[in-house]
Amino acid sequence: MEQTLRRAAKLARSGDGAGAAALYREILAKFPANAQAKRGLQAMAGGPSPAAAARRPGAAPARPAGAMPPPRQMQALDQAFRQGRFDRVIAEGQRLALMFPAAPGLLNLIALALSRSARHDEAVTWFDRAAKADPLFAGAPVNKAQSLIALGRLTEAAEAARAAARLDPGMVQAHLLLGYALVNSGDAKAGEASFRTAVKLAPQVAETHLGLGNALSAQHRQDEALAAFEAARDIAPDSMDAANNIGNTLRALNRPDEAVAELDAALERQPRNPVLMTNLARAQRDLGRPEQVIALATRALDIDPADADTWSLLASAHRELGDAKAAVAAYDEALEIDPDNPSGLALKWFTTPLTLDHPDFARIGTLFDREDIAQTDRATLGFILFATLDAAGRHDDAFAILDRANRLRREAEPYEMDDVLRQMDQMRALFADELPAPPAGAIDAPAKPRPVLIVGMPRSGTTLVEQIVASHSQVHGAGELEDLNRIMSALGWTHGKAGQPPTPEALQRVRHDYLDYLTRLDTSKPVMTDKMPINFRWLGFVLSAIPEARVLFVRRDPMATCWSNYRHVFMGQGNNFGCDQRDTAAMYRLHIDLMAFWKARFPGQITEISYEALTTDQEAESRKLVAAIGLDWEEACLDFHKTRRAVRTTSTAQVRRKMYTGSNEAWRPYRAHLAPMRDALGPLADPEQPQ
Repeated sequence: MEQTLRRAAKLARSGDGAGAAALYREILAKFPANAQAKRGLQAMAGGPSPAAAARRPGAAPARPAGAMPPPRQMQALDQAFRQGRFDRVIAEGQRLALMFPAAPGLLNLIALALSRSARHDEAVTWFDRAAKADPLFAGAPVNKAQSLIALGRLTEAAEAARAAARLDPGMVQAHLLLGYALVNSGDAKAGEASFRTAVKLAPQVAETHLGLGNALSAQHRQDEALAAFEAARDIAPDSMDAANNIGNTLRALNRPDEAVAELDAALERQPRNPVLMTNLARAQRDLGRPEQVIALATRALDIDPADADTWSLLASAHRELGDAKAAVAAYDEALEIDPDNPSGLALKWFTTPLTLDHPDFARIGTLFDREDIAQTDRATLGFILFATLDAAGRHDDAFAILDRANRLRREAEPYEMDDVLRQMDQMRALFADELPAPPAGAIDAPAKPRPVLIVGMPRSGTTLVEQIVASHSQVHGAGELEDLNRIMSALGWTHGKAGQPPTPEALQRVRHDYLDYLTRLDTSKPVMTDKMPINFRWLGFVLSAIPEARVLFVRRDPMATCWSNYRHVFMGQGNNFGCDQRDTAAMYRLHIDLMAFWKARFPGQITEISYEALTTDQEAESRKLVAAIGLDWEEACLDFHKTRRAVRTTSTAQVRRKMYTGSNEAWRPYRAHLAPMRDALGPLADPEQPQ
């Protein structure tokens, strides 16, 4: 409270009367008898008498319906509250309430002590009593809103905050709590309006800008959110909330290097803050630095070993580096803290095989059937059950679970394949005639590093190809980068929708923004791979904007590829065509047709690699793809499984082993269930091939 009083006085001296008054009201909502806050608010209001100040709705109880306890007793309770002796406040306050049942200040103080003791249900009852004793006292409903938020009763919290704001439109805390309740109940747009009111009332209070930033972030307006969080930091340079939010927003904007700088600087100021360490670890993970992730997560867990999310983050870093044993140990720690966490269970058993007789198989089956769990989480658990039944040879039971899991995911996150097909028809039409000229300066200033895009269907072997070329001393394997999707989205090419044509301005933007991001990944190697498979959609823009780029197109057996997409779960919604047999087949046919078109339009820039040829004639095919990206051969490319680097795809375990064959036949036990896929593939399905 003393710190808040000092901040209010500082705002008053600087001329921000509204901000100072807002802070004084917040104090009086909790401590109606605080003389210093009353005097400050009186000064902000132009100097009315103490009695008049007491009648202000948000200041102190306006018109007690009954007698108040003697001032000495109220002061003693006030002091006990400030000392954190909440049990004493509750016990002594409730004794006094028997004698003074309609004293709003006393009732409010009892309720606050209950709230601070995490007895929120009881606190709500006492806040209601305080409001009934003085219907004009805005402090009671605003404090009630705080307790309702703690109980997760967000709709009621919003109503209580609205009631406080109606009583005192200038009470910043009411607008902050209303905004919080609205944003966290799914109405971020309405929450934004509340936070903007709070900012207008108290522009020098950091919390108002933080709330606004969170409302904007919830609407995916990350640039605006960043500006709001930076405004909060300008007001409160040492605010860890501001630093964390800035770091996380920079990550959302795909600026992880800036996020690292921001969070690193904040961690220097608070070197034992585990939340900062964990968020910094996440930013380092975005930059493909699993060793730093492990170091930071370990430090955070030394301070706060009860954080399940940080254990999971540590586990994922070990998994990316191929250390399954360490990953499982960390997942076990996370599950010890939160045993029924669907994500933790799924990630653990994606890392190591689950057996039918393990207790977790039954537990996952129970969670899979629970309708109160998010459909996407249930779907993920279903893929674990499928893999376990598949390994046990129970193919019909396995497929029944797999089909159900895919239906759950498709219902939760629909994918409109027809829209994508129309979009790609429009894309082809833009490049059907004369190709656009490369941007000015593209020839004179070649890209450093030079990008190599590895494309194809997901599960076609793109991770294996990247692992081979990333074993070369001159290549940095960057993994699956989201940058082209973001750049094309900014040009209007969102899901199923056509955007800007390849004008000189659009191509310049593609070149500048994509190469700018690659330079942020902090590598001195001259070649960098981006193995986002479905970047094949954007090759016309990329190869026109960056003619020095090269493309490795990995093609795999149609049924093997489509089955692998159908039987695996992917992060995000971009690959959700895989949730439907016909959509998966349609995407396969689209990628074959589109890649044939790009190869004809950009001769010499695209090299096709057969997954089957690569797995049966490793050295010859590996030499071919290394030559295709303009590099001399190195023997390390044959020992790709020994290369230590982060791999964040579902193929992370496969690329740690020597080359193997046979995975193309995994669909055959399910042939009877895959008629929709085979029909949609048509002749590509090769129905005459023996079973």
